[in-house]
Amino acid sequence: MSDNDGLESRDLIAPLLSRAAPEVYENMPPELKGIQLQPSQIEIMSDDYNMGDWQESPSKIIYHEGWFHMWIIDIPQGGRDEAGKSTITYMKSLDGLLWLDQDKLPLGEKGSTDDAMRLAPDVIKHEGRFYLFYEPMTSNIEKYRQRRCGIAALVADQPEGPWTYATEELLLTPSIDNPEAWDHLFVANPRIEFLNGKWFMYYKAKSLDSNKTKNGVATADKLLGPYTKYDGNPLMGGHSANLIKYKHGLIYMNYHKHAFYWTEDGFRFVEIRKFGKGTDMAKEMNWSTFYLPNNPLYGGDSSLPDASRLWGVSSRWADREQGYYVRNNDIIGASLILKK
Repeated sequence: MSDNDGLESRDLIAPLLSRAAPEVYENMPPELKGIQLQPSQIEIMSDDYNMGDWQESPSKIIYHEGWFHMWIIDIPQGGRDEAGKSTITYMKSLDGLLWLDQDKLPLGEKGSTDDAMRLAPDVIKHEGRFYLFYEPMTSNIEKYRQRRCGIAALVADQPEGPWTYATEELLLTPSIDNPEAWDHLFVANPRIEFLNGKWFMYYKAKSLDSNKTKNGVATADKLLGPYTKYDGNPLMGGHSANLIKYKHGLIYMNYHKHAFYWTEDGFRFVEIRKFGKGTDMAKEMNWSTFYLPNNPLYGGDSSLPDASRLWGVSSRWADREQGYYVRNNDIIGASLILKK
């Protein structure tokens, strides 16, 4: 979901990070300095998917039993703020070009954490099961104190489900009792990766006194926690991000800052590249995800080398001239080139 995250022309934090951690920049794979992002073509076959609705935040693309699998937000136009209108759509594809819309995940039972909405899915394959991390929204304000109550996880034995709660507890919650906290209002948009022997959950959050969202991270020894918020949060501004595990670190794709970053330890970042106004990323591509053939969390084979060209999907900001709702997104194809 999009909030007023205060898009600036330049992220002022990134240059400071580069100077503060020069060794991170020096150890960055040199080919990343020429990283490129381009739109590509996909087709969606569905009786229910409507271009012009709000399609956003594609999950990781998981390969399993000959199919690629993906989950996205899909909100009927005009229904964005209505409880029960938004959930998660599940799609699959044989080739990454033609995606078949399968179904929507049902919401939780009345009174649960997710009886109103399920948003911003991120799915991983781990130890033969599938885990779906997401932001739940509840109508049960009396129990959970606010509608945006935290980050939760579902689990299934197959990509199509059925999905059950991976744990009864929320994995991460906002700092409701601290009105000065950077994450006082909500925590959302979880993105999961395993790095240096720990689970990293990157997320966005918002404070009471700012109209801008910022990004943070929490870590855990086990996939389902407990997760501990990093003392150095927030990491940077922006509307959350997506991840690519590459060689000895992570590429952190912060789309609302129109920039990619590199980290080795998951906490210290340097800017790889800033995409200027008028580029495909700044003008058209909002939130991309890519299939990683050598990452087991994507159903990949860890013995394979890092790929220099990746394919995936992206959210696209709809253009006023196309007659769409000004703030909505559609899903399009995307290509990422890691070497010139």
